[in-house]
Amino acid sequence: MGAIMPEPKVDLSHQLTGGPAKYYDLPYKKWETTNDMGEYLAKERWGPYSLHFKDMLKALVRFGAKDGTSMRYDIEKMIYSGCRTMIMLSGKKSLREYLQRLLDDPQFKENTND
Repeated sequence: MGAIMPEPKVDLSHQLTGGPAKYYDLPYKKWETTNDMGEYLAKERWGPYSLHFKDMLKALVRFGAKDGTSMRYDIEKMIYSGCRTMIMLSGKKSLREYLQRLLDDPQFKENTND
């Protein structure tokens, strides 16, 4: 795998309120398709992560509606692409540690009732 990409800097100098934020102000009226949105976000926000975010966006938008796929397929696509993105951001070791923490969390442990 290539070099690990640095994590984007987030400006937290202002008070977080949970209310409106400028990063949600997107040019929706200029877009006709999901591809238009994806291309804008790839150029303006996603950068090197665009490949995987595009796959997640497409899976989220179609969510089982494409012939030959299912809801489970699209969820697995999003998880896979998210994992690939985390590898780009912080490496395989970091991803494996995170996934293990999830598996060890009580909500994801196997239960005899499942």
